[in-house]
Amino acid sequence: EREREDVCVLCSNFSLLCGGQPYNVNTVAEQAGLAALAHRADILPSIELLRKEKDMLFDQLKSLPWLRPVPSFANFVLAEVLSTEADTAKKVYDYLRSQGVIIRYFGTQGELPRNCTAFILSLSL
Repeated sequence: EREREDVCVLCSNFSLLCGGQPYNVNTVAEQAGLAALAHRADILPSIELLRKEKDMLFDQLKSLPWLRPVPSFANFVLAEVLSTEADTAKKVYDYLRSQGVIIRYFGTQGELPRNCTAFILSLSL
């Protein structure tokens, strides 16, 4: 297993290369991120706690037969809703929202933009 990184790098050029904004980061969030990096030793215990919580959530989701969480080193858990019934993921989203739990619903995203293939290939040079 690959060792986890403690720092992630946001590349503003990614949105240009892949034809869209992945997630907007405003100036305040950018400054907060830079401040966190400047005080890295102070926030590492919190990061470790968040990692443990994410791992626990992943394991719990994995135990549900109708979900397939995707392993990653990201700061979120992506899970595919396994069902042949139409709109099941949307129904899960709507139910959780009615319970006060907000998750990101992606619906049918389609294929990645063609530019992303060029971006990935350029990184492998």
